[in-house]
Amino acid sequence: MILFADNFQQYASTTQMLDGMYVQIKDDLNANVAVSLVTDPDPTAGGTQVVRMNDSNGGVASSLWGKLRRALSTPWTTGGTAFRFYTNQLSTNDYGGLQVLFNDTNNVTQFSFYVKTNGAIAVWRSYPGDTTNGALLGETPVPVLTANAWNHIEIKGKCDNSTGTLGVYINGSSKLALTGLDTRVSATYSTVAQIVFVSARAGSHGYLYFADYRDWET
Repeated sequence: MILFADNFQQYASTTQMLDGMYVQIKDDLNANVAVSLVTDPDPTAGGTQVVRMNDSNGGVASSLWGKLRRALSTPWTTGGTAFRFYTNQLSTNDYGGLQVLFNDTNNVTQFSFYVKTNGAIAVWRSYPGDTTNGALLGETPVPVLTANAWNHIEIKGKCDNSTGTLGVYINGSSKLALTGLDTRVSATYSTVAQIVFVSARAGSHGYLYFADYRDWET
């Protein structure tokens, strides 16, 4: 069941995005807005409005990790998110650039998705790089994303200590299909209640653009 869909066309400003739609469009210190509404960087798109998150090379809030965070209307055990993604430069660090965090009610990350330096994708228990509570769950052996092109990304998961699953589709093609995983970190909640898009500052990377966002439960 679709829980939320947003093509970002209805907002006159980022302030309107906080009017019941998103709960954070800033860095963790709430010092700088990490999100802006801009014209699609694809010159063939005809001026469509999209979301842009900060880069790490002198863009807005470049000294801090930018976040676009949404609280789900219904926390789920099995569900996912889909969106179109564009960047003008992949990160020079595997843990920089795009991360998508699947968090519980207390903002504890259960599992996550990220893009590596060569355009390969990976999924992690907890947030990317956390070796205390998490671990690498899987990654593609070859690059599946490139800079300066729109790609449709779909991430599906089940939050569970032993029967967790994670699947990733790029442009409709299955790239990861993992089962029998431990995808639960929280000792309190066995659900995903928040989805957080992160512009991680590690390394050097370009702006992150988003369009046609959806989340759902199954």
